[in-house]
Amino acid sequence: NVDGNIVIVDPPRVGLDNHTIDILNKIDIERLIYVSCDPMTLVRDLSKLDNYQIKDITLVDMFPQTHHVETVCVLKRK
Repeated sequence: NVDGNIVIVDPPRVGLDNHTIDILNKIDIERLIYVSCDPMTLVRDLSKLDNYQIKDITLVDMFPQTHHVETVCVLKRK
């Protein structure tokens, strides 16, 4: 059971645009769940999400025949 609001983002491989990151930093939500198919853009975007801290990260191998993994990152508002 999670109290408060939750936003889930699942951007394309290029990650979130700066406008979306600005909105996420400004709105009052308790948890942000970021689903990423590219670890490099995930790291870049997490460094810009100033109002959140990482609570949990899980790797999901949806395509075991490839080197790609999905990353599910749960962020909590600071």
